[in-house]
Amino acid sequence: MKTCFSIMPFSDQFDDISDIVQKAASASGLEYVRSDLGEKPGNIMAQILHEIQRAAVVVADITGHNANVFYELGIAHHIVGPERVVIITQLVDQKSAFDIHQYRQLVYAHTKPGRKKLIEELPSRLREAKEQSVNREFWNVTRGRLP
Repeated sequence: MKTCFSIMPFSDQFDDISDIVQKAASASGLEYVRSDLGEKPGNIMAQILHEIQRAAVVVADITGHNANVFYELGIAHHIVGPERVVIITQLVDQKSAFDIHQYRQLVYAHTKPGRKKLIEELPSRLREAKEQSVNREFWNVTRGRLP
């Protein structure tokens, strides 16, 4: 089964958001994978790289501008391409992250209506990302590699 790899801060305050992403992934025909839910021994970063590489879709919650989330988001953009990465976020102090402002983001509020919006809109975003093909030649040139 194709997977949806989730990148988000590890905090109890994101448990309900993780549940929403898991349900949206399931509704989109994807198995939900989150690195902190695994119990496999070994190098965690190697496991994260493996899961990103095998993911059909990556969901990244950039709420709080967590450094680890941005690091893994950059890796996901490099490995699977930004077409297959869905970025979700809550605005922090009414600010969005500058370095990724050019990428579409699903902004939600951590309120009952905000979570309802996420529940309604995320499945279609996942399905759309799952259907995207990555233009490898374009991204190789962008990354500084010629075909």
